[in-house]
Amino acid sequence: MGKRFQIEIQKLESTYKWAKEVDVNDLVTNLRQSWYLPLFVVGSGGSFSGAEYQVTLQRYFFRTIASSFTPLDSLNFLPHDGQYSVWFHSASGNNIDILRAFKYVTLSEPRNISAIIGKIHSKISNFASRYHSTNLFEFNNPTGKDGFLATNSLISLATILYISYCKAIEKEILIPKTLTDLIKTQIVGDNTIEKLKHATSNLWERNNIHV
Repeated sequence: MGKRFQIEIQKLESTYKWAKEVDVNDLVTNLRQSWYLPLFVVGSGGSFSGAEYQVTLQRYFFRTIASSFTPLDSLNFLPHDGQYSVWFHSASGNNIDILRAFKYVTLSEPRNISAIIGKIHSKISNFASRYHSTNLFEFNNPTGKDGFLATNSLISLATILYISYCKAIEKEILIPKTLTDLIKTQIVGDNTIEKLKHATSNLWERNNIHV
């Protein structure tokens, strides 16, 4: 696992702040050029949540067909006509399953193939550099590799994607200044974060919790 989850949670606020300042101009251009194509987003593990999120954004902003795939799905269920767009999500760009799927899809020559990677100089980038048809968007996440659960990589990816889709259709970017403010907008009723912390404080004294 490598990292204490508590430390990763403490870094979410700075990760969110960093992601809001990332230059997304190339990513926005790509979205504008391929928005009309059916979209398939490939991700595994924690990145599959990011894939699902992009599918949601694609349907909401562009009203086009979109679906999320695992790497195995992408080897078996993509259409044969090539008239579609494929995006890959990976925090490191080095996982063998996502790399094999990226190679396979690239050689299948879809209309648009793109990858958003949370690390610079990955194995995917080395492969993609051989093909002019691929679009690679690398962002060096300041918190480095996640531990057992995808945390900072997901919040940075989600933030970057949301801002990019807003810019792609010139929609006002309605995003809170801080992650704490964002969380507050999702709390229903008169609860606050402090009240929730107090209500669940006894849980953190236990070694094991079954939900």
